[in-house]
Amino acid sequence: MADPVTGFRRRAVVVTAAVAALALTGCASTTAGSSSARRPLAADQPAEASEPTKPLDVPTTTRPPAGPVRFSAGPLAAWARGDVELFAEPSAGHRIGRYPARTAWGGPSVFLVKQALRDRGGTVWLQLLVPRRPNGGRAWAKGGGFLVAPLRHRITVDLSERRLTLLRDEKPLRSFTVAVGSGSTPTPVGEFFITVKLQPPVISKVYGDWALGLSGYSNVLDQFGTGDGQIAVHGTRGTWALGQAVSNGCIRMANGDVGVLAKLAPPGTPVTIEA
Repeated sequence: MADPVTGFRRRAVVVTAAVAALALTGCASTTAGSSSARRPLAADQPAEASEPTKPLDVPTTTRPPAGPVRFSAGPLAAWARGDVELFAEPSAGHRIGRYPARTAWGGPSVFLVKQALRDRGGTVWLQLLVPRRPNGGRAWAKGGGFLVAPLRHRITVDLSERRLTLLRDEKPLRSFTVAVGSGSTPTPVGEFFITVKLQPPVISKVYGDWALGLSGYSNVLDQFGTGDGQIAVHGTRGTWALGQAVSNGCIRMANGDVGVLAKLAPPGTPVTIEA
């Protein structure tokens, strides 16, 4: 059975350094709903809290020292307040491109924060995991351009065990049997995060009840149909495939199981995929 995430159509914006706009793509040849169906979804909002409404909350003193900035424990999602200027280093002299404020599906662009620094002038910089090739790419951006939300959940995927685990506060909460990429079209390993959450009728029912786009791309396929090889965690009615290595790189779950992730894991949620 083909892996049905192909129809997610790409609407990319490339500015210098090949910084692409996010558009969830697919893993097979099935065509999803038309682009005219794209619209903002309530599912694009964090599950643990509504979309943050306050500016970046950075610890300060009368004279903030330069150096690392400490936030609350746990991972952080950074929600873009506008187009994001990206830099190779935490310095305005190392600009490499721009990332759009909103995804092709209408929701705000979200990034996973890896670290934060304050420069000598007092500007706070965030190092972000960016959804683009090559997988795992990072870039810096000025913190004032984001609203930051803490995350309690994260996801791990063990490819050899064909198992996805949802953790809350670093404690396993639920574990699910999944289908993963085949030997010739493997699911990429590494550190990723959820970029967007979609469900019918915005996408075709062949993607199951939910499709959670990830920040990673296939390492062997440059394109799936009209897409650009972006992988996803998505539902399926073909439960016969669960526990098997049969997809073109995406991770398939039973519809009821992927619904649990969609409810608890907001965009920005870290996803670690291990061989």
